[in-house]
Amino acid sequence: MKGKEICVCLLVIVFLIGVPGSGYCSFFTGNELVEWMRDYDIHQSGGTSKSGKVDVNRYILYIAGVADVLQSLGLIRAKGVTVGQHCAVVTKYLKANPEKWHQSALSLILEALFEAFPLESRKEQPK
Repeated sequence: MKGKEICVCLLVIVFLIGVPGSGYCSFFTGNELVEWMRDYDIHQSGGTSKSGKVDVNRYILYIAGVADVLQSLGLIRAKGVTVGQHCAVVTKYLKANPEKWHQSALSLILEALFEAFPLESRKEQPK
C-alpha cells in the first residue's frame, strides 16, 4: 500500500509542477510567499517586520511542512538539513526567479527543494 501512496503523491507533485499556470487553485501564491520571505529577511537581520512574527512564522512553517513531507516520502535527500537551511534555499530560489512569483507557493518551494536536494536518480547524467 505504501508504494501506491508514494506513486499517487508523485503524480500529484508532477502535475502541480507541470502546470503552474493552469486552473489549479492553491492556498497561497508565490507573491504571498515572497511577502512572507521579505518579513523573514527583516527578522533574520534583527529588524521588526510590518506583520511582526506572523508572516515570518508562516514562511518558516510552510517551508518546513513541505520539506518534511518530501523527506518522509523519500523525494529529497536532506537528512541533517535544518529548517533554517530549507528557508535559505527557498529564499535564494525566490530571489533568483522573480518571473515565477505568479505560480503557487507550493510549486515554488518544490522546485527550490528539488533543485537543492536532488535524488541521485534525478540528477542530470553527464553527456
